[in-house]
Amino acid sequence: MDNDLLRLYEVGRQLGERTLDEVSSGGEVRVTVNLHGVVREVFVRPSAMRDLDLVALGELITTTAQAAQRRAREAYDEAIAAATPTDIAQWTVTTEWPESR
Repeated sequence: MDNDLLRLYEVGRQLGERTLDEVSSGGEVRVTVNLHGVVREVFVRPSAMRDLDLVALGELITTTAQAAQRRAREAYDEAIAAATPTDIAQWTVTTEWPESR
C-alpha cells in the first residue's frame, strides 16, 4: 500500500506540471492554469484593454480563470481516479467524525 500511495503522490506531482488553457468566448483573454488550479499566465489582447473598461475586463479574466480551474479540477480528478488502485479507492477521506450508530 505504501508503494501505491507513493505512486499516487508522484502522479499528483506530475499533474501539477501539466497545464491547460481556457480562452474567453470572444478570444480577448487566455488563462493558463496547472492541473492543481494555479494560474500560470494571463494573456489579454491589446484590443480588449482598449475596448473594455476595467470592471468588464476584470470580470472576463475572472470568468475565464474560473472555467480553466474547473476544467483543471476535472482533468486532475480523472487522472487520479485512473491511477488509484481499487483497494485504495474504496476508502474515503473526511474531516468529519462519523455519527455513532
